[in-house]
Amino acid sequence: MGVNSICRLAVGVLVLSAACVNFAKADDEASDVFVLTSANFDTFFEENPIALVEFYAPWCGHCKNLAPHYEEAATRLKKAGSIPLAKVDAVAEPDLAQKYDVRGYPTLKLFSHGKPLDYTGGRTADLIVEWVESSTGPAVEIIDESAVATPEKGVMFVARVKAEDSAAFKLYSEVAESLRMSAKFVAVVDAAAKDELTVYRPDEDSTSTKITSDSDKLRDWIEEEKFPFFGPIDGENYSAYETRKQEVVWFAGTEDDFKTHSKEFREAAKSFREDYSFVWLDTGRFSSHAESGLGLTTLPGVVLRLREGGRFVFPEGKKYVAKELTAFFNDVKTGKVEKSLKSEPIPETNDEAVKVVVGKNFEDLVFQDDKDVMLEVYAPWCGHCKRLEPIYTEFAEKLAPYKHVVIAKMDGTANEPPTADFNFRGFPTIFWIKAGEKKPEQYNDARTLEGLLKFVKENASKNVDIEIEASEEGDKDEL
Repeated sequence: MGVNSICRLAVGVLVLSAACVNFAKADDEASDVFVLTSANFDTFFEENPIALVEFYAPWCGHCKNLAPHYEEAATRLKKAGSIPLAKVDAVAEPDLAQKYDVRGYPTLKLFSHGKPLDYTGGRTADLIVEWVESSTGPAVEIIDESAVATPEKGVMFVARVKAEDSAAFKLYSEVAESLRMSAKFVAVVDAAAKDELTVYRPDEDSTSTKITSDSDKLRDWIEEEKFPFFGPIDGENYSAYETRKQEVVWFAGTEDDFKTHSKEFREAAKSFREDYSFVWLDTGRFSSHAESGLGLTTLPGVVLRLREGGRFVFPEGKKYVAKELTAFFNDVKTGKVEKSLKSEPIPETNDEAVKVVVGKNFEDLVFQDDKDVMLEVYAPWCGHCKRLEPIYTEFAEKLAPYKHVVIAKMDGTANEPPTADFNFRGFPTIFWIKAGEKKPEQYNDARTLEGLLKFVKENASKNVDIEIEASEEGDKDEL
């Protein structure tokens, strides 16, 4: 799903040594941020095993906002004898940006002995320093029992072990090292301890497991329990939820809505631990995503959005109580509820050359056993779409005699396809669906009458014997 409203940072790190003075400093000699290029990047890594690197664009507003915080963090970490912070102009160094999969700005990566790791911290100096210190120090912190407390945010795992040199502590430390970016790991050493691991999450009861010799079992337990039964989703944890096997149930509402209904959602979520992740989207921060990303037109609202495509919307009028929520999602699991596709009404007549597709008739018109279909997904406000419209209409009229080819269009702002294969991020997006198939091919050739006709003639499952005349090149750029 496109989640433009939820921004994410990705970060990497390298270690500071005396040799760093040979590298250029950012902006001026007073800066503690090192400037890396393709010419000195590898050398910097050779001399500094760990460092935090920001990939930025000079025109990027978010990068400009981050700059003073990044500079302050670099100075504080330098004084503390920690790792160095560096930056790369990704526009001037496209090869480095491509090599490290930089897709947006700013992207930060923690490079540890040549391996880039995602940065999952915040964008203030305090949060950058906090993240670096927690990411480069010991994976497990030894604390007193009196210091154990449920965190206000995030999750904390507490191992109660007999000794630091015990097998249980060593196993826990090894697993924590591999998962250190996902939670806080601490240990209480007590000769009377039972070698147990307990997880603490805000507003939820703690739960424990025995630390055995099975590291895979312990890792799996931590991976599962690091997620709350019900909690907020934002840029810091979005990717973790999206890569989890469970589908995501979204409750979109204000902070007051969350406080009012969290107990009921948390209770309902306990019945679906293996099936769904229940999350709260703060509409005070991400209101546009509730509508454009989740298709919710009434707030607060609840929706299960499937990764393969399609949604199940909790009915308006039903109360947000555990009993109602549990009953609805049980019905979803057992196939008793139909998908809630965003859709305009099916047209009463649909006999124009360009057929109108909406969510409710998508499968009937687009997936046909004996007909190829070309589908344009457009937006009413899109200038490129408006320029394409007369060309697309003439194209459809010329193909009207060929009954085995259907030319269609769909308003992508008011309708959604039933599968995720139709992924459109700009308008217009044109898909080609061969007869008897459901996976589309995206059309990327010229948006001209000649280009469209040529494509159909070459790709139709049955013969399209049509004469093609040269035409002017259309507008191929997308919004």
